[in-house]
Amino acid sequence: MSKDSIGDVRKYYRKLTKPSLTSRFFDFLKAIPLLRGISASPRACWYTLDREPQNGAPIFVAVHGTWNKRAAWAKPDSNLFKGLSEFWPQSGLCRFVWSATNGIRHRLVAADVLSEVFKDLQRTYPSSPIVAIAHSHGGNVVAWASTRIRTPLAAAVYLNTPFIQALPSSSTFNLLLRIVLAVVGLIVFLPLARTVQDLFDERPDLDATRFFVGLAVFGLGMISVQIIVPRWVKSNRDKLVEASNGARQSSRELAAFVVGDEPSSAFGAVYFLQWMWQKVFFALLWLIFVLGAALSHYFPVIGTRMEQLFPYLLGAIVTLYVAYLILAVAAYGLIQALIALDAPVAATPSPQGTADSLTIAWTHRDWLRHSLVHDSPEAIEPIAGWLKDLLGNHSPKGTSEV
Repeated sequence: MSKDSIGDVRKYYRKLTKPSLTSRFFDFLKAIPLLRGISASPRACWYTLDREPQNGAPIFVAVHGTWNKRAAWAKPDSNLFKGLSEFWPQSGLCRFVWSATNGIRHRLVAADVLSEVFKDLQRTYPSSPIVAIAHSHGGNVVAWASTRIRTPLAAAVYLNTPFIQALPSSSTFNLLLRIVLAVVGLIVFLPLARTVQDLFDERPDLDATRFFVGLAVFGLGMISVQIIVPRWVKSNRDKLVEASNGARQSSRELAAFVVGDEPSSAFGAVYFLQWMWQKVFFALLWLIFVLGAALSHYFPVIGTRMEQLFPYLLGAIVTLYVAYLILAVAAYGLIQALIALDAPVAATPSPQGTADSLTIAWTHRDWLRHSLVHDSPEAIEPIAGWLKDLLGNHSPKGTSEV
């Protein structure tokens, strides 16, 4: 997205207000997997300055993760920023808020807007180093935004970010993607066609009309899915490939990750889905066909029952496949899963290239460290020490050492 399409970045500045009922309603709609990727607008992004930097002190830019637009950890009174304020009491704090929707398009749009926010902060406070601190998928937003700026950030700290990496697709026609879309189309458009047919009276003179209207609805729906969705996937895939492989403009980066963090294995589910498609799906179909043919030849009565059961068995296999697809992509969004079926995609605990890393061990106090890492002393203390080593020249006089 170009700067012209974003417009004046200052229009994204606002003071904190209580979200309206309309805003909450749209947030709810974007939580639905099939709807979350339909609308991704820069208008869902904004930022606020909780405090301005003084005397060239650093500016911390906090970027929340998925489903957490009102993140408490990004506020000045959080454990993280109270700890950092002990070393940089004159530091500034900027909170960047995006839609927080679990969808690839929302993160790409947020990265475009955040890059302009970075540029505006660099122009407004040229003597203050800018340090981005992001949690979860907010780290992808920061990493991708840093590929769109010229002046490097002083530092970027990523808290439990599953970094999305994508490679260009090697094929122009992906059979697996097409079949998944066909299965989804059957689930959506077959009941829809039947519902449209039920709008007509059941009279002999309308049977042909009912049949052709239902067939038209079903056929147009299936054709539209096969034409529109692959192009949509390709467009988002190309944007993801460009963003994830671009040169990040950050002087230093720190990736802090928790041992055993739950999102780290989520993309393994997508690859297992691909393996299951290649191995298990066809194997089950062949098994049903072979058993059905054998039984119908030697045991006609059983063969008749197999013919009756076959549609249900096939439906059960397809249902399990679709259910697993939805489960496998829960952490990353449906569109990104379709991209993963079309091109090599992976999630890693550290971005590609050179970056410092911090592995945070579990403790007896933990129950869901991914969402609470920013409040953990095991994370805050080493992060503050790393930043102290990096930004020591910008610390006010009299500040004690870590």
